[in-house]
Amino acid sequence: MTSYYFTPDHDMFRESFRDFLEKEVRPNLNQWEEDGQFPPESAKSSARQVSSTSSK
Repeated sequence: MTSYYFTPDHDMFRESFRDFLEKEVRPNLNQWEEDGQFPPESAKSSARQVSSTSSK
């Protein structure tokens, strides 16, 4: 279904980010909660993910 608000690029970004969360964040979330921080390397990984998605 075509959305008035969201473009195919937006849908692609959402899918890519959802995949990133499932692969990179969800498996580590409990440990990060215990540590009280989000590791810098994960922030960089998410930035690369967003950058590669937006450049397509």
